[in-house]
Amino acid sequence: MIDGSGCDFVLYENPVSIFYLTRVSLSSGMLIQRKQEKKLFVDGRYWGAAKKIFDHTELMTDENIFRFLSKENKGRLRIGFESDFCSYDRVEELRKKFSSLLNNVEFIPLSRLLEQSRMYKTSEEISLMKEAASIAYRGYQHVQKLLCPGISEKEAAWAFESFCRKHGADALSFEPIVAFGEHSAYPHHLPTDRLLKKEDGVLFDCGVKYCHYCSDMTRMFFLEKAPKVLLECYEIVKKAFYSGLQQGRIGRSIRDIDEAVHRVIREYGYEQQFLHSTGHGIGLEIHEPPRINAQKEDATISLQKNMVFTIEPGIYLEGMGGVRYEDTVYMTAKGIESFYPKDYERNG
Repeated sequence: MIDGSGCDFVLYENPVSIFYLTRVSLSSGMLIQRKQEKKLFVDGRYWGAAKKIFDHTELMTDENIFRFLSKENKGRLRIGFESDFCSYDRVEELRKKFSSLLNNVEFIPLSRLLEQSRMYKTSEEISLMKEAASIAYRGYQHVQKLLCPGISEKEAAWAFESFCRKHGADALSFEPIVAFGEHSAYPHHLPTDRLLKKEDGVLFDCGVKYCHYCSDMTRMFFLEKAPKVLLECYEIVKKAFYSGLQQGRIGRSIRDIDEAVHRVIREYGYEQQFLHSTGHGIGLEIHEPPRINAQKEDATISLQKNMVFTIEPGIYLEGMGGVRYEDTVYMTAKGIESFYPKDYERNG
């Protein structure tokens, strides 16, 4: 993290970054890294618990911070910070604080600091994400059994959350997207009091956190009389998903997956109705690199073992409804594997 940055120290305040580097969970704190040495500074609320997890923990006092920073006795001290997390006001606050401790301090903005390492999951991380996926999938199956005319989107969303929390989830990865009928035309629809009708399609996008790691999946459910065009679109979307899945080989690129998915949807004339990226990385946060989008800077990234991301093609017809199919998948030496049962070859 420090090598190549030109910095003497790197300062982390994003709780996600701090957890990744120390396994300490907190809402506020300061981790300062010098070469291979890291020091975590916390206030009294976290001192006892943090010390048990991360040995190099001290109380956040000016004296303790100064002592650590004084290990570099240069004329000018260069401190890197997470520019995609720290606000301008916060940087100015830090500048004043640190300048009161040391005579000559320069703050260097560093973006996407941990992206490279977080993109590749350890076997432990993958195991935790598999459990998060299992809990969410069982929650989806539970709600699927409850779906009948008269239930509301909000009731379905609450049934999912309640089931998952009872069965091991620490939290939701995001507010569940439960969309009935015409509401499913909006990719990020939030549940309402809208009641389910027998002719509706149901779009269900959900995920939970387990030991800090996220899951994410989307399925469709049709009752008695789903519109024929939506059923046809759902088959197209699943075909596009499977096409992207087949591109998942070590050494191929993010672009290969994205283009394979778009090729299928374009073939059926629905590319203008595909309103979002093909997928995204996932881990401690619901959206992480790599972005599965041929138009973004991650497009040339080579697929490597233990990368974890989603594939989620969709088609959205305003006024009628939309369809989406999404799995969280991971790269193995043999290709892509899903965290979920292989139900993409039949109706969701």
